[in-house]
Amino acid sequence: MFKIVSSLADAYSDMPCEDVLGFSRRGDTLTAWAIDGASTLTRAAFTTFHDMSDSRWFATELSDYLQASTARFPFDPCSMGAALREIQAKYLGLARRRPQWSFPVAACIIAELTPLNGWMEVAIHSYADCFVLFRQSNVGPGAGVLHCDHNVPPLKWKPCSGFQGQQLKRLRLRRVQQWRNIGTTALTINPESAGNYRCHHVRLKPPTHALIGTDGLARLWKEYGILDTDSAMDHLIGRGLASLIEKLRGYESSRSSTESGRKVRDDAAGLHIYCGL
Repeated sequence: MFKIVSSLADAYSDMPCEDVLGFSRRGDTLTAWAIDGASTLTRAAFTTFHDMSDSRWFATELSDYLQASTARFPFDPCSMGAALREIQAKYLGLARRRPQWSFPVAACIIAELTPLNGWMEVAIHSYADCFVLFRQSNVGPGAGVLHCDHNVPPLKWKPCSGFQGQQLKRLRLRRVQQWRNIGTTALTINPESAGNYRCHHVRLKPPTHALIGTDGLARLWKEYGILDTDSAMDHLIGRGLASLIEKLRGYESSRSSTESGRKVRDDAAGLHIYCGL
């Protein structure tokens, strides 16, 4: 019924991607997720761990929890809260005397897909700004180009992820608020953030393609407007996920770094799923 067509996470050339993807199977149900570790705001990329940022570590811990739990049970925010309590204890034991603005934050989306009487029932739990898109199509997996070479020059990570001045100060203050779970929909190591989810259900008729991903990939339609969601799914189905990410990076490499107050580029990740009959 379900086929994982492709999974890609693209980041800087000198730093592990802070976006993490995953999936599990439980009977006929496929659970898939995308986790977007928030941009690291420290001067050095690696402060607690020798080979990854704190954001990458947090996203990986969340993914490991989802991998183990959803293989046995449907996603449960209460269970997420218990997992965050354990993650918090582990992190604070490793990152002593660290400012609260450096604590990791993540966006996350979890989609549970279940075939039922010729339909596909989807339960979606989302924290902050990851996404999932669907497109009904008779074009099956493998019809497009699933791999392509990146012709875009790689970028290196900059201190504080390229933020500086008042913008960096505002972001650090915002991180403290998020850690305290004030006015946020994101996940943090604060267990109370497990309750920040939004939930909705959809019913779809197979065959259907699904794309679950992070906001770095959603810049294609949300920020840049070079594709809308329909044309992005057409591109995905026809040419593959790698080509979609290359389109994103090609556009970003042509922009001036002064065009926006945001980063010139962000980590981008996507998981392409085909739901057959």
